[in-house]
Amino acid sequence: MVDWVLFVHLAEIAGVFVGFGALIAVRSEGVSDPHTVEYLRGVVSGGLLVVAAALAPLTLSRFGLEGRAVWVPCSLFFFVAFLLFWMGDARCSENRVERKVNRGITTRYMAIALPMTAVVLGSLLLIIVDVWPEHAAALYFLAVTVWLIETGFTLFWLVWTRDSAKLPAS
Repeated sequence: MVDWVLFVHLAEIAGVFVGFGALIAVRSEGVSDPHTVEYLRGVVSGGLLVVAAALAPLTLSRFGLEGRAVWVPCSLFFFVAFLLFWMGDARCSENRVERKVNRGITTRYMAIALPMTAVVLGSLLLIIVDVWPEHAAALYFLAVTVWLIETGFTLFWLVWTRDSAKLPAS
């Protein structure tokens, strides 16, 4: 039995992250610096992806679908949306500037973000290829939860490193 309320709560928490990201963007004087723009983009788009991914299975289940008919399409959607986000982000000029100017900050961030990303994508792939069909709901919940945590970590990292990002890379 799937506890749909947990998915709704994930979407609510992600909505708060999107709100905080938007609030920082509106209230901040330094929104044009690449560091802030890069991490704000990550918070807002990551949060929106969590909202969509958390509500997708609930939406499909309302049409009477269950089991594999819910988890595979949702996993495919999440996987493709995630890859499109990742490729789009990698091509943004702020990302390239951030990697060059703040190499130390970026390296430390990626040391945590990459393993979390592997858990998200790995969980989704296990659902898509039907490795543990009896655990598809749990794997999907894991993927959404880890992406939510990574999005929260991005918000934390933005706030924690904001002033240090203006210093030369160490």
